[in-house]
Amino acid sequence: MRGRIRTALVVVVAAAVAAAGTWWAMARQGAAKPAEPAPVDVSLEPFTTNLRDGRVVQVTLVLRVAGPEAADELEHGRMADVRHQVYRVLRGMTAADLAGTAGMDRLRQAVWHALADPADGAVPGHGQAPASDGTSAAASPAGGRGAAAAGSPGAEAGAAAGPGAGVGGLGLPIREVLITDLIVQ
Repeated sequence: MRGRIRTALVVVVAAAVAAAGTWWAMARQGAAKPAEPAPVDVSLEPFTTNLRDGRVVQVTLVLRVAGPEAADELEHGRMADVRHQVYRVLRGMTAADLAGTAGMDRLRQAVWHALADPADGAVPGHGQAPASDGTSAAASPAGGRGAAAAGSPGAEAGAAAGPGAGVGGLGLPIREVLITDLIVQ
């Protein structure tokens, strides 16, 4: 009888230890992932510049960033860098590059790559890049470049970050690039 009680006691203690370990591991994992802040839209002043083919473009962009802290950093500390990169992208494109919905998608992708993580093109903490169809595509150094790798001027020049974007992006926590106005003359 004592043997059965000891065996039952060992089983109960082992189950309690396993349950406590599982609870501790899950609690630790949940504490390691803070809740993501709600996205914030940052409207940029309109851009007007010459395209590579001599035509003129006017475009207004909204950057959807990861929370109010990122928006504050962008508006008060990095706006000159952002505007510089967007102008570089625009000046590397032609009117044909911006034609139709595919052109808007190419522009979104190129701007996103110019402003996002310089290492791999993935939004920090998200691992997704905006795809040319308006959804998200997995960003990888080889295949997540979407339109920038498929026929844009940046692909011809070998620039992974899109036309005129230079080497890598700014590393900003941008979730999405929205085009609210686009006029090519």
